[in-house]
Amino acid sequence: MNQIAIFEKAFYKENFCLHKELYKELPENTIGDKIIKLRLSHDIDRETLSNTLHFHVDTIEGWEIESFI
Repeated sequence: MNQIAIFEKAFYKENFCLHKELYKELPENTIGDKIIKLRLSHDIDRETLSNTLHFHVDTIEGWEIESFI
C-alpha cells in the first residue's frame, strides 16, 4: 500500500467527526505539523493513528516532533 493510500485510510473515513474549523489556523510548515493538524482536525489520537497505519505510537510521535522520519 502506498503512502497516499495509507494516509487516506487513516484520515478520510466517513465515521470520523470533523473538527477542521478548530484547527485550521495551525501551521503546516513541516511534515510533523501537517500530521498533527490532520490528526487533530479528524479527532484522531496518536494511538488510533498508529494502529491504523500499523506503526508504533512512538513512531507517530517522532514524526510529529520530527526526531525521525
